[in-house]
Amino acid sequence: IPVATADQGNDTIAVNDARGFARGDYVLLRMQSTRANQRVLQGKIPRSIWTDVRDRGVALAEYHRIRSVVGNRITFDRPLLSPVDASWPWTLKKVAMIEQVGFEDLCVETSFNDRFEHHKDARHDSGFNAVSLVNTADSWVTNSCFRNVTAPVVIRGGMANSILLNRIEGNPGHFGMQVEYGTRNLIGLTV
Repeated sequence: IPVATADQGNDTIAVNDARGFARGDYVLLRMQSTRANQRVLQGKIPRSIWTDVRDRGVALAEYHRIRSVVGNRITFDRPLLSPVDASWPWTLKKVAMIEQVGFEDLCVETSFNDRFEHHKDARHDSGFNAVSLVNTADSWVTNSCFRNVTAPVVIRGGMANSILLNRIEGNPGHFGMQVEYGTRNLIGLTV
């Protein structure tokens, strides 16, 4: 748990106990609290339909790789994207990541030929997913074609992944390229 405030852009946090963390570890730094709403939302009041933000508070989560551990100070290989206020209920936990997974120059075609209906059933929502990058780092999907799929590429967790120069063809499905959550992921140049 961070014990000192660190501004956005800093790369080091102080924690109450750094034992168990080491250089090269991947970690998830996260918190959710109404105490963060004022600062993170910059004084704006959440709309009534934002019940989770109103009731439980904004949620912040960042994946990082540890560059060094000195005493109870942990330095990441990239700067913080969010302010870390020590009065907010932060957690820091190690996560397993697969590194440098790549898909290039491939074409995935499925037999999804129905007219898509949103939330009709599991088959329509996610029955014909092509590629899922789950807890990956420095990974990519590039120069590939996805035909008749409900979801071409999905990133769930992870950091520094890219989905670039791909094509979606044929029968449209539930969504295009998607990052459900993660840090420093990039999607671009998809047609």
